[in-house]
Amino acid sequence: MKRLILTALLLFAGLGILAAQTDAEAYTGPESQSGPSVQVVAMNDFYERGNFYYSQGLWDRAIEEFTGAINLSPQYAFLYLNRGLAYAATKDYALADADLSQAIRLSPNYADAYFNRGMLYYDMGDYDRAIGDFTDTIRINPDSGEAYMNRGIVRYVRGDYARAEADFSQAIQIRANYAEAYYYRGLARALQKNTVGAGTDWFMVLRINPAHSGALRNLNLLRQTGYQPVP
Repeated sequence: MKRLILTALLLFAGLGILAAQTDAEAYTGPESQSGPSVQVVAMNDFYERGNFYYSQGLWDRAIEEFTGAINLSPQYAFLYLNRGLAYAATKDYALADADLSQAIRLSPNYADAYFNRGMLYYDMGDYDRAIGDFTDTIRINPDSGEAYMNRGIVRYVRGDYARAEADFSQAIQIRANYAEAYYYRGLARALQKNTVGAGTDWFMVLRINPAHSGALRNLNLLRQTGYQPVP
């Protein structure tokens, strides 16, 4: 059988930076009867500007604004999360780790912080801690298909194909039309010599996304061996 060409594995974010004025924590500071305090308003101004600069890819400017918000209101975990994401974008992994960890210390059940720190640890090559953080994300939010997906990818990279397959299957159970979960489960199955299962998964990918180049390529390679998966 010809060797299947496995495409590069990418983690799936699904979360990213928190949007301004959608996080309730942004307005939980001290208030008077007339509305948010001056400090809360100033903090939120820094926060919104930080989100804007982040959306424009101006990481250093975003960091400055989030730092201004933190200086005014260091009790808010989401501020550290967002600054940590900006540090991660600049590849300053040490400061990103420090901020994401601080977000978790302030809010121990902060699923978004665990998830994004897991992605950071993956980028750093620290697969054990990445798996641990994705596992904590799942503990807090069992319906996070992205957390199962990303934990599966880390396990796949480590050669733990059976557990990777189980994680991809769980992601599919949560999201029935999760094309990338079917695709990567097909890769994991192929490397366990389950070509029938791999082919079935790649056919499912094409039902969801007929233009998926990886699934098309790998199914063509299967066909060249004389094997015809059942659609």
